[in-house]
Amino acid sequence: MRIAGKDVIIAYIVSCLKLGEARCNILVKVGKKWGVSKSAFDRHLKIAKEQYAIERTEIESRIKDVNTQNAINDVKSGLKTKLERQLFYQSEIAVMEKQLRGEIESTFKVGNTVKNTHGINKEGTKIFIIPIETQTILRDTIKSYLAEISKMEGEYAPQKVDITTGGNPMEAITFSAKRRE
Repeated sequence: MRIAGKDVIIAYIVSCLKLGEARCNILVKVGKKWGVSKSAFDRHLKIAKEQYAIERTEIESRIKDVNTQNAINDVKSGLKTKLERQLFYQSEIAVMEKQLRGEIESTFKVGNTVKNTHGINKEGTKIFIIPIETQTILRDTIKSYLAEISKMEGEYAPQKVDITTGGNPMEAITFSAKRRE
C-alpha cells in the first residue's frame, strides 16, 4: 500500500464512475490500492460524484450544442437561397409561357378525360388546342409567380406610417365611469 494524495484517489474514483462501476467494487479497488478507510472513501466518493456530475453536465451541454449546430446546418442546407427561389419561379414562368404559345406539348383535363394540347385534325394538319379555363389558370399562376418575385425584390415593401399629431405623440384619451346628473 502506498500513500496517495486525495486528488489522485478522487481522480481514480471518477475514472471508475465513468466506467459505470458500482460503489462496492470501487471501494474494494481503492482499499487494496491505497488502504483508505470506508469513511475516508465515502468522503472521496462524494467529491468524485460531484466532479463527475459537473463533467457529465459539460459533456451533455457540448453534445447539445453540437446537435443544435448540426440541425441548423441541415436546415440551412435544405433551404433554397433567395436567388435559387427566384430562378425556380422564373423557369416555371418560362415553361407556362411556352405552354400558352403552344411551343411545348402538355395535357389538360376536360370532364373525366385527359387530352393533349397538340394533335392532328381530320385533314391531317397539326393543331394546337388549349381550353380557356386552362389558359386562365396558367396566366393566374404566372401572375402570382411574378408577384412573388417582386416581393423578393422588395418592390412591395410596406410603407411606414408615423402616427403622430404635428410631430408629437398622440395622447391617450381617458374615460370616466362617473354618471352625469
